[in-house]
Amino acid sequence: MNADEVARFVRVCRKHPHGVVLETSLELGTRISECFALRWEDVNFTDNTIKINRSVFYSEGGKVVY
Repeated sequence: MNADEVARFVRVCRKHPHGVVLETSLELGTRISECFALRWEDVNFTDNTIKINRSVFYSEGGKVVY
């Protein structure tokens, strides 16, 4: 993505119900499924880090799996 595309994406994200997740995924370079699987325990405010160690998906039965 070039700078104009990123700016447009961010503008659209801010109007979308899941925009925070989409924008976070863009900023961190993660998959959206990894952002949806984040928990507060994955965020370290002291070290300014986020651990990406799981992903979320739907099983065939429609159950959310981490």
